[in-house]
Amino acid sequence: MAHSDIFKGFESLFSSNTVLTEVEETSFKKLVEFYQLDVENLNILLVELKLWRHKLNRSSNNVPKSALRALIECDANIFPNIFIIIKILCTLPVSITTPKWMFSSLKRIKTYLRNAISEDRLNGLTMLAFHKKIHIDTEEIINKSAKKPRKLDFYLINNRVYGN
Repeated sequence: MAHSDIFKGFESLFSSNTVLTEVEETSFKKLVEFYQLDVENLNILLVELKLWRHKLNRSSNNVPKSALRALIECDANIFPNIFIIIKILCTLPVSITTPKWMFSSLKRIKTYLRNAISEDRLNGLTMLAFHKKIHIDTEEIINKSAKKPRKLDFYLINNRVYGN
């Protein structure tokens, strides 16, 4: 079972519509199936979910935007199984691979370049390292660089750029 299917089940907890769509019900069933050792049977949970969504519908301007907010608003005596599922959502680990990758890229760039460049250029190079899929037009960069006053003079000879 894919993790994305399970997370779609969690999404059904944050809708203020009282009517459950087929897609929401299917994804919620997959969620309950995955955490079946922690909660009661599916029929009880579906009833609790409908009551929970009815509660959210009544306070439509106060629909929780985060799992922690939903946990605070969910009464464990009235919605015991929904409370457990929201608590599971609050304790799921969050992936931190992207920030770690970004910081390691920044470390490599700073190590390579040391402090010989300005902060603007370092920020630009860091963004280039993070967003590798963005196409960069070298001709456009050369044209923009040639317009600005620089320490180097650029010469274009036979479609090659030379500096002195």
